[in-house]
Amino acid sequence: MEPMESWVWSSDWGLASIDAHCLQMMAYAKFSGAPINFHESGNPFWTPKSNLPIFRHGKIEFTSFPMVVSHLKEMNYRYIFVRSSKLKT
Repeated sequence: MEPMESWVWSSDWGLASIDAHCLQMMAYAKFSGAPINFHESGNPFWTPKSNLPIFRHGKIEFTSFPMVVSHLKEMNYRYIFVRSSKLKT
């Protein structure tokens, strides 16, 4: 299988990334179990599309979070929220 990669804004201030869209993509990857290799960038002009975040899987590239989620769902990487009994009130 081709590797999945994503370029995101660099981390700072104790956050994994300084951009909300990048954090959104990183969180979805973590909770869905998708094996995405993240690359930090401080300059979007060094990325393939001059925009962050960007997702690449083989020859497929997306900059839209909904398109990334759709692609990951097709690859059977889904985020399934299960509410813990500890959280129920």
